[in-house]
Amino acid sequence: CAGGVCFQCFCSCFQSFFGATLKQQVRLSYVLLTSFCILVSLLILWYAAPTLSWFVYFIECPEASGGADYCLGISSIYRMSLALSLFYLYMILMMTCKNQVSRSWNEGGWFAKIVIVFLIFFGLMFVPNKYILYYAEVSQYFGVVFILFQIVMWVDLFYSWGEKWIAYYDESREMQESCWKYSIIITTVLMYAGSIYLIIMSFKWFNGEGCSDNVIKIVTTIVIIILIAILTVLRFAQNASLLTSGAGSLFICYLLWSALSSDPNTTCNALGRKKSTLIIEQVLGFVILLLALIYVTITSQQETSGNLSMGNTNIAAGLVDKETKNDGEGVLEEGEADAEAPPRATNQAAEPQQQTLLQNNGQGPEGADSYKSNYHIAFHFIMLLSSMYVLLLLTNWGNANYLDRQLPQYASASTAHRVKLGYLWTYSALFIWSLIAPKICPGRDFQ
Repeated sequence: CAGGVCFQCFCSCFQSFFGATLKQQVRLSYVLLTSFCILVSLLILWYAAPTLSWFVYFIECPEASGGADYCLGISSIYRMSLALSLFYLYMILMMTCKNQVSRSWNEGGWFAKIVIVFLIFFGLMFVPNKYILYYAEVSQYFGVVFILFQIVMWVDLFYSWGEKWIAYYDESREMQESCWKYSIIITTVLMYAGSIYLIIMSFKWFNGEGCSDNVIKIVTTIVIIILIAILTVLRFAQNASLLTSGAGSLFICYLLWSALSSDPNTTCNALGRKKSTLIIEQVLGFVILLLALIYVTITSQQETSGNLSMGNTNIAAGLVDKETKNDGEGVLEEGEADAEAPPRATNQAAEPQQQTLLQNNGQGPEGADSYKSNYHIAFHFIMLLSSMYVLLLLTNWGNANYLDRQLPQYASASTAHRVKLGYLWTYSALFIWSLIAPKICPGRDFQ
């Protein structure tokens, strides 16, 4: 089918350029599926509603979704989010079988999956709006859970980024090349410059009359950034670098801007009524969401707990090798089998065929045996959370009226303001902890 061919071509390109394993290709396909569905709902919101409004006599929305052309407005985002959530809930149930059926449905049938999502989306047009609003309320709680996942992800990602670039610099220094040296310096300077710019502009945007609370928040952020830089220079964490702290500081400043721009008090929020604020919030928020899902695609290991290490763990290094060791079935990747097994007098040309045969028989790294762990359940649960979170992201935590035909001018919301402040302080605390933990707990291995 066309859908399956498209996904297969995309995965082949991903494998060619990035050397992705089959597990990573499958996970990336689900990220692509989610992004495609959200894009369709946005196209319906931005273009279909005004274009088809004159055609309402021929295409009329069900009364359950508002009638007329209201189902083509903001309510389409609510219903697409719910459709994706129901789809991933179904995938979780399928993964609980932990057999060949789970493997077949997880790795194939992409055209059927697209059709299923849009059939659910169409069917939800006939569901009364009050039930959709119940889902939106529940999504706020699950959205917080996804935020906690993102917090851990970004701390890990910045450490991994810094470690990789430092390693590249060490290798280039041996070859008397200076490319990575200047890349690290320039990137670090740009990130700290961006942090300083956001801090300065925050005093301009959010420092109105009687806004002492905002000033305290901005000053506290400055103290946090300085503290992070000092702890990094003093080498509290041996694998921390100014590149890592610069990235963490810039992200903290972004979270500060995002939180204060959601303050419903327009006296203390000069950006509270600008439509450009909504566009920037949605674009940056969606990019961060995609990076979070790509992080799961590339770095997650098959662990029953599904938890992610914090701070000082270099996840990216040797990830593919560790991934199948954690299947609980003792299955090794092809490279590991060659390295650890004793020499054998076999036909080397037949080994790739043997590997393919093992996979087809459900015994290879991507065979049915790898589905006996809870990893695939955990992955689809994260995708379920992301489907709920994207609703909150596009509606500013449910602040937009679900019956509006278009997204209104940016309207701040107290719920979004409080949640984003919690995001800011929790992330800052975890980043500082990742720096001081090696000194506070010297007996623990953070490498």
